[in-house]
Amino acid sequence: MEPPTKGATKNYLEGPAVDIKEDYGGLGAHFLNTLFENLNKINQIDTVTGVTETNGSVRSRAIQVAHELRHFGVVENDIILICSRGHADQTVVVLACLLIGAIIAPIDPEMHHKECVEIVGQLRPKMCFCDLRTLKQMERVIAETAIPSKMVHFGDQQQYAIAFRKLLMSRQYPEQFKAATIEHPRKRVAFIIPTQGTTGPPRLVCLSHHFIYSQIKVFLEIMPSPEKLISFYPLSWVMQVILMCLCFEVPVVRVLTGAFVERTACKVIHDLKIDHAFLNTDLALQLAEHVAVKDFNLSCLKCVFIGSLTTTSYDIRRLTSRLPKVKFTQTYCTTEVGSVIACAPKDYKDYLDRIGTVGRVVQNTKLRIVDLETRNDVEAECSGELLVATDCMMLGYFKNMNATKAVMQDGYFKTGDIARYDGCGWMFIEGRISELITVQGFQVSPRELEEVIMMHPFVKDTAVIGNDKEVVACVITKADTKLDDNKLLTFISERLPVQKWPTRISFMMDFPTTPLGKVRRDFLREEVLTVKIEHSESDKHIG
Repeated sequence: MEPPTKGATKNYLEGPAVDIKEDYGGLGAHFLNTLFENLNKINQIDTVTGVTETNGSVRSRAIQVAHELRHFGVVENDIILICSRGHADQTVVVLACLLIGAIIAPIDPEMHHKECVEIVGQLRPKMCFCDLRTLKQMERVIAETAIPSKMVHFGDQQQYAIAFRKLLMSRQYPEQFKAATIEHPRKRVAFIIPTQGTTGPPRLVCLSHHFIYSQIKVFLEIMPSPEKLISFYPLSWVMQVILMCLCFEVPVVRVLTGAFVERTACKVIHDLKIDHAFLNTDLALQLAEHVAVKDFNLSCLKCVFIGSLTTTSYDIRRLTSRLPKVKFTQTYCTTEVGSVIACAPKDYKDYLDRIGTVGRVVQNTKLRIVDLETRNDVEAECSGELLVATDCMMLGYFKNMNATKAVMQDGYFKTGDIARYDGCGWMFIEGRISELITVQGFQVSPRELEEVIMMHPFVKDTAVIGNDKEVVACVITKADTKLDDNKLLTFISERLPVQKWPTRISFMMDFPTTPLGKVRRDFLREEVLTVKIEHSESDKHIG
């Protein structure tokens, strides 16, 4: 797709047109040069292992691994699967694959076994890189799919796998290394990343070299001169891939961590003077409201990017009240089109004045909001489905042309999200079309009801689901609090008209979620809405 062009009049649904050249030879060849320009700059700090690594070290080790991959018969367009937590060696493998033109397919270590088998069966990777925690699981998956894939593990020697450290010491290669040249980076796949699969099985999204390159340019626009950044997302999330590659492009330090722990996160931010953090909304709230915030000096923290989960106006107020000097901004990002809506630092004051917005359209992007029934464009302040056309759209779903065609309309990607925009071009996301509930002729927006429920001081989390007969508010309460149906329904009735009330409230201990923390509404519906038939002993003798 050609970059959108500027119109004669101001169009708030069209971002600025920026010329992005395509003669960089693909990501591998390009990063080989950019890293060489800043060899002594720190590239990554692994807080778990204590490893601090420069651009020169990452570049040198990646070249060595690239040589070894070629020795094992990996060629351009072969698929390399990575299933491990984020660490320094994982970064090296990603760069090595890009250097030889191989396709990287990261999957989350916490993925359900059944989904993992299905995805690996589709991908048929040439090699799999795992850590000790995921190695046995992946060996089982490979055995079930009968794929002749070589296994490499980040750790000590295992019987049926190659130790990663052996890729760095087994052979001597000449210092000169020639990376694979990608002549048409807009058309060549660099990554295959699974969607989050909140309403169904994950889909495999093919992303080009140009997709990642363009997204790097977007993030350099919306981040004010980053020096050190931290993210708690897995590599299987598109933004984590973009952040890793951004640190190959410019001298920014990426801080790698283990599992999120509030006090540990505060200490790392304080000790390493991190200025940018990427968290989902729940983690940001846990961090901001934890007592450890008062024990460390977090004045270095300039900006926290939140999102990936539903973020309410109440969430934004809680965050900004606890850490008023930190800019909490959202970016609307999907695996298929990347980050297409965001808030630039210069617009932060206006952003706070419009609580609930996710930002404005970014460069080289066009948006449409269309009526759900007529599919015609709607005016400002009217809701409809958000469509996106961008310079870096996905190439399609892996080996699924029908699914790819189904999500396209006149060159635009149909996001499946309900959105609206105001008279100044600020965008608001109001939920998923698939989650809208119609009961007795009235349409209920789960997100609107969830926002109200989350305002209750005793509610920790909520998810609203339903069918044509009922609307169920699933609720998790905070520890050491007591809340019953009547009290919560009274709270809701004071804020919403009767047709938007839940027909039932279900208090739960937890929700089924994706590895990123998104509620698996398909699983939740099955658990809460499915009628369970139980047979008594007397039933067995009937008939």
